[in-house]
Amino acid sequence: MQKHLPDSPAATTVLWMWLGCVVLAFAAYFVVRRWKRRHPSPKPEPILSYSQRLRRRMNKPRSKANRPHADKTDKH
Repeated sequence: MQKHLPDSPAATTVLWMWLGCVVLAFAAYFVVRRWKRRHPSPKPEPILSYSQRLRRRMNKPRSKANRPHADKTDKH
C-alpha cells in the first residue's frame, strides 16, 4: 500500500488559505477588543426594592386621564 502525497501547489494554496483565515481571526479579535475598551457598555440600572419602586411611582405626577372625575365638580 503506497502513501499518497497531495500535490505541492494545491497543498501550498490550502496552507496559505488557512493561515490567512487564522490571521484574519486574530486581527478581528484585537480590533473588537480595542473597540470595546474605547466604547464600554452602559452600566445597568440597579434593581430597586419594592418600596423604592412604589415610592418612585407614587411621586410621579398623575396625568388628567388617570384621575377619576378630574374635570367634574360636585354640585349637590
